[in-house]
Amino acid sequence: HESDTWIVPSYFRLRRSNGDAVDTLPPLFWHSSFGGRTTTVIGPYFARTTPQSHTVALVPIFFHTRNPQRTLTAVPPLLLYHRRALDDSREWFSCALFFHDRDPAGTVDALFPLFWSNVRKDRRTDILFPIFWHFADTTADSDAKLLGPFYWSHHGSERTRGLMPVAWYSRDDVKRTSTQAILPLFYEGHGPDRFSFFTLLG
Repeated sequence: HESDTWIVPSYFRLRRSNGDAVDTLPPLFWHSSFGGRTTTVIGPYFARTTPQSHTVALVPIFFHTRNPQRTLTAVPPLLLYHRRALDDSREWFSCALFFHDRDPAGTVDALFPLFWSNVRKDRRTDILFPIFWHFADTTADSDAKLLGPFYWSHHGSERTRGLMPVAWYSRDDVKRTSTQAILPLFYEGHGPDRFSFFTLLG
């Protein structure tokens, strides 16, 4: 059974015995329900619900949707976008010049053009441009940092310290090797089977 009501020129109402319903007053208002799915529009406001999802929006300012796999939120005036898997396996967030991305392999964060951080299971990169740089690899047992002209690092058993690009020293106690330099004044390097020494005098 169905009943319809019209009030010319805009209002319309529908009812069915199975529960379907529509009420509308275009372009200001719309509400409908069909088979467990409902939609509501009031001016710029929009909402829709289904057995598997829910969406709400205030056009063009705000948008949010959720389903069994993920949630998604957007705020266009703020250039904001957020998406997250409900099993927490993946997340993306961005707002203007900042973004954050996370997945099972690691995370990435950035604030363009100044900051970048990339963290993976065995590697890491951090940059605060232009004053700080950091690179690490746990598999290779290496780590290097540069803060302004100051540099320090290790690669395995080798350690290096420096005031770049004019002075540094490196030492490896396992391999019994060492180098040191103050450029362009001198360079010296030695190990169990080698020795080098250079100066401006030759």
